[in-house]
Formats: sequence, structure tokens, C-alpha cells
Amino acid sequence: MIERIFRRLGGRPKKGICHAKGKFRLKEYRYGSTPVQAVFRAGTMDEAIFANIYEEYGIASLVRSLAGRRATVVDIGGHIGGFSVILASLLPELEAHLYEYVPENCRMIQVNIFLNGLERRVCVFNRVVGDRNDGFVRSISFSEADTNTGGVCIAYPSDVSAEADGTAVPTIASKDLIAAVDRVDVLKIDCEASEYKILFSLDEEDYRKIGLITGEIHDGRHFYGFETNGHSWKAGELLDYLRRFYRTVTVHKTNTVDWGFMQIFTAADPRADTGGRPL
Repeated sequence: MIERIFRRLGGRPKKGICHAKGKFRLKEYRYGSTPVQAVFRAGTMDEAIFANIYEEYGIASLVRSLAGRRATVVDIGGHIGGFSVILASLLPELEAHLYEYVPENCRMIQVNIFLNGLERRVCVFNRVVGDRNDGFVRSISFSEADTNTGGVCIAYPSDVSAEADGTAVPTIASKDLIAAVDRVDVLKIDCEASEYKILFSLDEEDYRKIGLITGEIHDGRHFYGFETNGHSWKAGELLDYLRRFYRTVTVHKTNTVDWGFMQIFTAADPRADTGGRPL
């Protein structure tokens, strides 16, 4: 079955961890009475990341808030599509726009969209979301030793070049991304420190269009000294910035790692909401 899907989508991904040892794993999850299927790459963290999404991002609460109405999700750092695929499967009126840097991950997103019949409501873009439109980031290909397919950091200014080569991935500014839509009900962000460039680039005009933000903040010694629009790449400073625009900013979980820490947060109840139902 998986082979047929790859053929329909244009063939298997190129050799690499996207088909490590030539094996994939297909698994079905159930959220209430709703089945969601997903394909994972053998020997990677795909399945573990996917399995944690429902609880980590409070999807049950999002479903209750968005049920029965049209909604738009922007998913930055889509990995293999878990967040948007699960949410769109549970909410038949929801549309999702995924942005993912790694081409091999984009192929996996396409497969999981197809498996769940979401081609008309979920779309994926192979783009690097940040603070500029005129850059390119060199594409990567995983080796069989790289099991963490969701942990690629391309946040540093040195990662972005003004010149493109044959495999470079173009950048898109978060401000232009938000300007292109009427409203974003949920902005999900999981992009290994690029959240600083993305969120510090947005201002009141942008945030009034975004009903809720959920995602990860990465804070550690690697990011000290970097700034976006005069704001330091530190978790506390980013959370305080979001409190200018949202009445409720909550840290749900903090994981300590050898280089610093990662926090899962939510920003809700915009101070200048222009429409839609409060989340």
C-alpha cells in the first residue's frame, strides 16, 4: 500500500533516511471515533513525535473551540504533518497550511495527507519561514544515523544565503505569510529556535489576525547574542513580547536539555481580535 502511494505521488524519496533500510511503518490511531493513519520511517523518531502531538498541543481543547465553523491553521515546522493531519481529520471544516524546510519531510507530509483523504484541505509548502523573503537555505538530506527527523535547526543568520544553488530552499517572511490570509485561527510553531525570527517579526497588525499560538520555544547558550528587531533570543523576552498582544500566555511544560531548555507554550485571547470566536 505504501509503495502505491509513493508511486502515485511521484516515486519514492531519494535514498537516505526517508526510507532507512527500505522500511516504513503504517499505523492507525483513533481519536474518539475518528481514525487517523500515518506512515513513519523505520529507525527514526517519526512515530514518537507523532504519538505525542495530541496531548502536547492540547488538540482536544482546540477541537472543542473550533468545532462547527470554518477555521484556518498555519503550521510552521510541519515535520511529517502530524498536527495538521490530526486536527483536519477531526474538524471537517478546517484548512491547514504547512511549512516545512526538509524536502524529505515534505514528502512524508504528502503521504500522510493522502492517506487521510485531506488533499483538498491541507497543503504543504517547502519553505523556510523567518524574517526575510530574499534568502535561501541549503537543503539537507538525512543519513541513516540521523534518527531525529524533527530537530533540524536553521535559525542562525549564517544559515541564510542571498544566493541559491540547485537544492536551496527559499525563505518566506512570517509577516508576508500572515498578510496573505484574512485570519489565522491557530498558528502552530515548532522550528528549533526560528520562532524568535518569526514571532519578533510580527507586530500588532499581524497578531490581531491570529486567534491562538501554540508551539515550542528553545532557549540555550547557542542563541545568546542574537537579536531580531532589537529583541534577544531568550524565552522570557519572547513570552513578554507575546503578552503585549495576548491576555493569556501560558507555559505548559519545560524540558531541560544539555544546551538549555525547551518550553511548550500557548498564547490566547488576543487583545485586539478582529473577528472569529475566542479560543
